[in-house]
Amino acid sequence: MNPTAQSNYALEIIEWRHLDKYSLSTYIFTSSCTIRFLIYPFNFVKSRLQLQKQNTVYKGVRHALVHIIRNEGLRGLYKGFLMTVPQNVAPLIYCNAYEKTREWLKLHLGLSSDKLVSSLAGKFISLISQCGTVSLLTQIIFVPTDITSQYMIIYNNPSAFIGEAHHAAVLNYIHRNKAKLSSRPAFQILRALYHVDGYRGFFRYYNIKKKDLKSISSKTFARKVTENLP
Repeated sequence: MNPTAQSNYALEIIEWRHLDKYSLSTYIFTSSCTIRFLIYPFNFVKSRLQLQKQNTVYKGVRHALVHIIRNEGLRGLYKGFLMTVPQNVAPLIYCNAYEKTREWLKLHLGLSSDKLVSSLAGKFISLISQCGTVSLLTQIIFVPTDITSQYMIIYNNPSAFIGEAHHAAVLNYIHRNKAKLSSRPAFQILRALYHVDGYRGFFRYYNIKKKDLKSISSKTFARKVTENLP
């Protein structure tokens, strides 16, 4: 292509309105679920190692993997995984917020530079993610599911990880009322959390999450659970 042709060639920008929203959302959600599925066993093992009392259960990562697979099967590495699936909605919320912001900047402020629009949109989303609606929406999804998932990680043998089972109010409630509760651990934990702390129990770590969107530290989780000790 000669220089004259290059100068006449207009780069076509694919805008948000040009995309098939359903296909894009499905792709983003599926990709997020796939990545989470692949890395979840490693996060699971890390949580178990952090929660155990010194080295009373596992001696290291390799020993933990072998021990869990041998005693709980491969499914044991995915305890609590389904509770984290709704968290994959968060990228969709941020993606929509970012693209809608770009669209608004172009239409209402008349900005023509795509680099400038993208930069401003990115900074704006970064700002509101710390204190705005986007953060609130993601935390409403993220915090309760993460708390429930953490409880499920130590559900079968709580005494080996956070102290005696009857010392933790949530797990103690499950132990005392197991006959009345659902047979599914996730529903048992949700019921117990609500009984012990009400709706507040599902958002105990909200302030922590506002500062860091990463998963709740298992050490923090263990410390918070032991606050229920008499």
